Amino acid sequence: MCLSGALAWRVYADPAAPAVAHVRTPDGDSYYPLDRDRKIRAAGPLGVTDIVIEHGTVRVVDSPCPTKVCVHTGAVDRTGAQIACLPNRVLVTVEGRPRKAYDAESY
Repeated sequence: MCLSGALAWRVYADPAAPAVAHVRTPDGDSYYPLDRDRKIRAAGPLGVTDIVIEHGTVRVVDSPCPTKVCVHTGAVDRTGAQIACLPNRVLVTVEGRPRKAYDAESY
């Protein structure tokens, strides 16, 4: 509980805080900053879902699910973006400060 509160404060209160990948599995929740490249193995009821964080993005590279929709989703980096492997019960959500993404600007 305290860890969740501290992480929430760090992510939402500190404008310099990096976005994080929130990986939710049947075993619990884990948080990984997107500014550090790493490989993550998330266990689900069907087996292991392999997740990669690199260059500020997160993606699922392999999963034991039959359709591989999660793999075909590709890399995400915007706050609120999700990758879901429903058969393996693994959910990856990007959380943190919103990245600036404008279609257009006017002055």
